[in-house]
Amino acid sequence: MSNAVKEIDYQNLSIYDLEKEYISLTEENLQKKEEILRAWCKKLYKEGKKDEALAKTKEYLYVMLRQRFIYNKSRTFFMFRPISEFMIQNLKDDTLSLSPTDKFNDPIDPPINVWITNNIKTIADPTFMCLLQKATDLLRIRCFVRTSKLLNEDHKLIEPEKQQKIEDISPLMWAHYADGHRGACMEFEIPPSLIKDDGKCSFISLVPIVYEENINIEDKLSISAALNVKSKDWEYEHEVRLVQFDPNMNEEFPLIKGLKLKAVYLGVNCTDVDERKVKMALLNKPIDLYRMNINVANLNRFIAKRIG
Repeated sequence: MSNAVKEIDYQNLSIYDLEKEYISLTEENLQKKEEILRAWCKKLYKEGKKDEALAKTKEYLYVMLRQRFIYNKSRTFFMFRPISEFMIQNLKDDTLSLSPTDKFNDPIDPPINVWITNNIKTIADPTFMCLLQKATDLLRIRCFVRTSKLLNEDHKLIEPEKQQKIEDISPLMWAHYADGHRGACMEFEIPPSLIKDDGKCSFISLVPIVYEENINIEDKLSISAALNVKSKDWEYEHEVRLVQFDPNMNEEFPLIKGLKLKAVYLGVNCTDVDERKVKMALLNKPIDLYRMNINVANLNRFIAKRIG
């Protein structure tokens, strides 16, 4: 007598049976949860319950993307950006803006947009992908980098944490993300209190990037991989993303508070005008200001010198 577990065709189950199967699953059985929620969304839509189908798709995003590792103490992260009026206002207000995924400067980052669009065009039944496209429009992200990984192979925080120093950051960061050294790098501590989960459908998570030699955007790619995978060409970044999902999001660039800004580092080519703007924005704030300088002893790294 065979002990093989019979595979369930969730596409043929009723909504009642899908719900019963879903409730029976443990938190660890994420793959089955994904299969059931996909089938559930499609079933609702085909029964004409379009609003319920979209709501269930948002629940799907919540279940698949919310944070699962324990973040128990503040860690250091760096963020590079051009100096703009938005950045100056963030400094003044102690806020940070998040961005929709379609506003990234790389058309294949994150792959989620290309993955969804490709599947809508190529798979036989794109119902779920069309719903998912609407739901992912509600994701908001801010990208950070580090000098070392955040998590180990077991998806746990690396302890003890390697000291994070701006001088150890790859110089490519300044060229790629800080307007050719005319911009700045901000050093943040992200406290555990910033990571939130309402237990229903919204969250703010830290999502470490996974680096792959090849990224295949076929339908079998998981939603989490579609959001957090990048080419190995970028592995030196040790990128971690702050991801917010709110099913009722109505702001294109929402502002969040709660991060601790420790220091601002101005690029080698930052103008005197922009330096003054940053100094005024940081006036009377306990935040250190540095300017990066060329290291004549090692042109592969820069030296930070305190200016405020």
